[in-house]
Amino acid sequence: MSVYRKGDVSIQIEGAAYILRLTLGALAEIDHRLGVKGPLELAEKLKGFSADQQSAKDALILLECLLRPAFPSLSRAGAVNIPALVQCADLDMFMSKIATLFEMNFKGGDDG
Repeated sequence: MSVYRKGDVSIQIEGAAYILRLTLGALAEIDHRLGVKGPLELAEKLKGFSADQQSAKDALILLECLLRPAFPSLSRAGAVNIPALVQCADLDMFMSKIATLFEMNFKGGDDG
């Protein structure tokens, strides 16, 4: 299991705790896989998410990209099959967790 860091958000998938972590690498992978260029385009895409099949597919990609940074050695060793894991996730629940993750990491803080 990964060590919890400031800015991480925990999520439950099938009764097990996992960590969502926003890193520059995760943002780059999200941009590439969702076909967006930068945080403004990503924000617009996220605002446009709906209940359609493409949005669900994109949401699973987003979840996969945010899970990977917290478990790099486990995912390389095959101990955590992240693509299979995200298929078990509750879409509505984890989208609110992803929103929390982005808010925590992008809002201006005063902890200077």
